[in-house]
Amino acid sequence: MTLYKREEEKKKVNSTETIIFQGAHILIIITYLFIYFFKVPLNRSMAANGMTALYYPSGIAATSLLPKITGGGVVVAGGLHPDIATQYFRVGHMNISATNLDNGHLDKTIKVIIASLNECGYSQ
Repeated sequence: MTLYKREEEKKKVNSTETIIFQGAHILIIITYLFIYFFKVPLNRSMAANGMTALYYPSGIAATSLLPKITGGGVVVAGGLHPDIATQYFRVGHMNISATNLDNGHLDKTIKVIIASLNECGYSQ
């Protein structure tokens, strides 16, 4: 007796396991970024799967940080929540950026954000 009725089902499961592993890798890196620079959601129900909202460190403004990130070749977006829109920015991690780690999107994003923060005078 086999676990899979058809070879296609086996391939689908293996593909899903690969995506789950890569997704977990992305979450680990995003969590590192949060802990290292910003705040971590206290409850998983408040966390997004395809987008991460990062608070600006004290003394760093959107007008100085976001253009530097964009200049580094990474697209991020400002905050949307009307009460705190100027306090955070958004980083998307979807589609091939989240499922194909070989393309280097995630690593580049983290390096550019860190370098941009440093250019803005941020230090730990």
